[in-house]
Amino acid sequence: MKFVQDQRTLTVPRLVLVSGMPATGKSTLAEMVAEALGWPLFTKDRFKELLFDVGHYDVATFGRAQSRVIGAQSVELLKSIATTLLGSGVNVILESNFLPELAAQGMRPILHNVDVRQIYCTVAPELFLARYEARIAADQRHPVHVDRLALPELVERIGTDLHGPVPVDAPLLTVDTTEAYSPSIEEIVAFCRS
Repeated sequence: MKFVQDQRTLTVPRLVLVSGMPATGKSTLAEMVAEALGWPLFTKDRFKELLFDVGHYDVATFGRAQSRVIGAQSVELLKSIATTLLGSGVNVILESNFLPELAAQGMRPILHNVDVRQIYCTVAPELFLARYEARIAADQRHPVHVDRLALPELVERIGTDLHGPVPVDAPLLTVDTTEAYSPSIEEIVAFCRS
């Protein structure tokens, strides 16, 4: 039996990209937006942590190069899941500290017939560094992130083309996370729905 779907009844699914440097509040913001919208959220960090755990890596010898490899694998998982869900008409939120140009190239195949919105979280460089150093000092993050080893690379990204929103042809909302979220959560959610 052949099933024919009436194209007039289909709606274009929405993809929300939540991007920004580490320690800019994007993970917390993405969770709040996902809860408000009731849309599935997938994060690079969650996949990185899962891949590390199932890979049974040795924390004592785990380094930045291995973390980068697992990070790349995590981004591929994000894209694969998004492709499947968006292809089924499901709205999706993806959160990561995307490298702008690389992410734009990697995302191109999944952006067809998809309505995209991007939220870019930002703070002043000195606040980003203070937050990141506090994160290192707290030593509460999963070992896959090797935050102390990643810091020099992150400092080098500031002010370069490796720092900024993903260059995709889509509405962009820049959110200042210096103290609270500006614009407000309500305005951010409305932007995602618009």
